Amino acid sequence: MLKLTKLHRYFLSALATVVFFLIALTILAISLIAANQQAAGIKVIF
Repeated sequence: MLKLTKLHRYFLSALATVVFFLIALTILAISLIAANQQAAGIKVIF
């Protein structure tokens, strides 16, 4: 198993933060589209 240096830990934590942020944005976008589905006439595909 590879030994992680402090730099690798920093990159992994940064990557995890970015992934979590993107997931949160995706959930927010889906909820907004679903809320405005009737007004905008957009059909949500999951």
